Amino acid sequence: MLWVVRRRASPQVAWAAVVFTALLPTVSVGLRRSFSQYFAGLSSPAGISGPGLQFYLADLCPDLLFSVLLVWTIVPVIDHLYELDKRIWLLSGTFAGLAVLTKSSGSPLLLFAWLSTLICVLAANCCQIQRTLLTALWSTVPFAILITPWVLDSGAQMAYQYLYENFFGSQSAIYANLHPNLVEEAGFYWQHFQDHMGHIEGWAMLAIGLISSVFLFVRKTAARRDVRLMAMLGVSVVLYALVSASPNKNYFLGLPYYLVVWAFSWSALASVLEKRVRCHHLISWALLLIVCTYAGFQAAGGFYSLENWPSQGRLAVQENRQVVQRIVADLRHTGQQ
Repeated sequence: MLWVVRRRASPQVAWAAVVFTALLPTVSVGLRRSFSQYFAGLSSPAGISGPGLQFYLADLCPDLLFSVLLVWTIVPVIDHLYELDKRIWLLSGTFAGLAVLTKSSGSPLLLFAWLSTLICVLAANCCQIQRTLLTALWSTVPFAILITPWVLDSGAQMAYQYLYENFFGSQSAIYANLHPNLVEEAGFYWQHFQDHMGHIEGWAMLAIGLISSVFLFVRKTAARRDVRLMAMLGVSVVLYALVSASPNKNYFLGLPYYLVVWAFSWSALASVLEKRVRCHHLISWALLLIVCTYAGFQAAGGFYSLENWPSQGRLAVQENRQVVQRIVADLRHTGQQ
């Protein structure tokens, strides 16, 4: 976020985007959930079983890292659409390889996003397709270096077997909707969008991003010829179409396109604010002050909630921590044998 927004607006706006992103429910799970559930009355002994998927977001550590690496794989390439060099492609290939090693079952999603980005790059540089393709080959160098040991150690075979079992084998019925229809399949991940990105800030930033992009497109300036925002939005739409078309639904599978939409929204807003913050520095400082005030409010509410959390809930957290520590110790002991 810092890199993408800083290329379009002032450092204050970029840091506002970073702080705002760090406070997303999918990133600051404990802070946001403890705050919202405590004041919603779900922290009482009778309501401990009520949160459902609220704290389940804490289970997405590999998914979150994979999604972030996927965003780092495609967004820098799109952001340097007309000035791509081997440095950008080397970074893209490195992040792609790390994403595969982080969550190998997400490899089809990563490769699909990477291919869609390459198509956008070739469409934008149609006058020099051969040169663009040759430059893009640099991304395969770090990608191959990173995944080759994994492939030689049967990692690719195990990932294929896992995907086959979950999509076509005995496990497919567990994650699939037994009576699917078009509305439910298309809206599944939008129902969980607010769980990951926030009930207010998620939808607000999506609306701001769409309005800002329309505003930039309508204006008869050089910004209209900047297709980076359209490419970013197009890739997110493609990712959404892929995960929605998949019969198996996963609570975390929509996170990559959520984050791409988030990057698109902030990029569009930063482009709108670009000239205004240069002429009026108070705008960028005011935005940063508002975001920092919001962050302070969330932090104060979270700490207050944890300090006043019922003792029964505290015991459950301690028991979970002990169980996890025992599992880690067992795995470590097994690995040393």
